[in-house]
Amino acid sequence: TNQCIFISWVQFQCHLQLLEVSKYALKNRIILSSLMTIGQNLNSVDTWTHPEWFDFNYTIGAPPDIFSFQGQNWYYPAWNWGTMKESNFYWLRQQLNHREQYFQTAMFDH
Repeated sequence: TNQCIFISWVQFQCHLQLLEVSKYALKNRIILSSLMTIGQNLNSVDTWTHPEWFDFNYTIGAPPDIFSFQGQNWYYPAWNWGTMKESNFYWLRQQLNHREQYFQTAMFDH
């Protein structure tokens, strides 16, 4: 559809711009960092195409703290660590390898 083509074009433009920013940062001795969330949205391409990488019996969120006494449930499925290990952590390595083209470091966060 036209909408799918447009979204693909926008994503490609974002890729080109991020590459340009990354090259500028490296040239100017600036380190860019990527934040990887622990969990993926239920509607993400990863959960659709590889549901075996996720454990839909558990969801990810944030523990209780001074801002949220009950904690937060973001309804992201947890990673299926057994499947991740069996695949030699393919999904995680794929994510990090993709980010390498833009970022010099990565951090995991909830």
